[in-house]
Amino acid sequence: EAAGGVLNEDEDLLDTVTYLVENPHIVTCEFDKNFLQIPDIVLITEMKEHQKYFAILDKQGKLINKFLVTSNNPETEFVKRGNVKVISARFTDAGFFYKEDAKLKLEQRVDSLKNVLFHKELGSIYDKIERMDAIASIISDMLGLDDSTKSKVKRAVFLSKADLDTAMVYEFASLQGKVGRIYAINDGEDIEVAEAINDHYRPRFHGDKVPDGIVSVVLSMAEKIDNILGSYSVGNIPKGSQDPYALRRQANAAVELIIRNNLSIDLAEVL
Repeated sequence: EAAGGVLNEDEDLLDTVTYLVENPHIVTCEFDKNFLQIPDIVLITEMKEHQKYFAILDKQGKLINKFLVTSNNPETEFVKRGNVKVISARFTDAGFFYKEDAKLKLEQRVDSLKNVLFHKELGSIYDKIERMDAIASIISDMLGLDDSTKSKVKRAVFLSKADLDTAMVYEFASLQGKVGRIYAINDGEDIEVAEAINDHYRPRFHGDKVPDGIVSVVLSMAEKIDNILGSYSVGNIPKGSQDPYALRRQANAAVELIIRNNLSIDLAEVL
């Protein structure tokens, strides 16, 4: 409030800094406004993952150029200057990655996924996209989608993993899907296609938002069904408490997608 904004609440980050300091002091710092040209999600992730800083938003939920540092020492100008200097360097790197990524459209990156291994027995990420396309096509037919929506689903499947070839996702794996959405919008892709690129990883965890746009739902279903069927086909089957590929979570997510969106799908036929 004193900084003129709202805390970007993050329980995981709060837990982390709680164990990092013995005598916590909250220091408010300010960075150059020019960095706000970089997408908010990138700056917030940079602050959290590299520096353990809390971001501050305005009342509309947009990032402002102030952040909170949890310091083990009382606030001084030296502490403030040091933290601003460090985050400025980080943001400069992020800006460079963002500009480099913009040199290629997402669709131009898809072919390179033929060289990115998904699983030694299931082939490349590109092979996965082709399987997802077949699954999404079956689900689309089963739901009776019109040709325009089917075309959007096909485009979303094609672009869904393209951001794995970007510098931004290489630096921050947690941004896969999220920067894909941003880059798709920058490329002029249909908004439903762009949203689906991010949404197809959802729900990522228990209580996460479940996609409700039909393009996002079909893509998310195709992703999860391919993960489950692919893992079972090569013998990666959950046993007792062992579920390294989180297949139970993905199966629950597939069912939740159907129930929450009131869809009529014969899963046995799809499988």
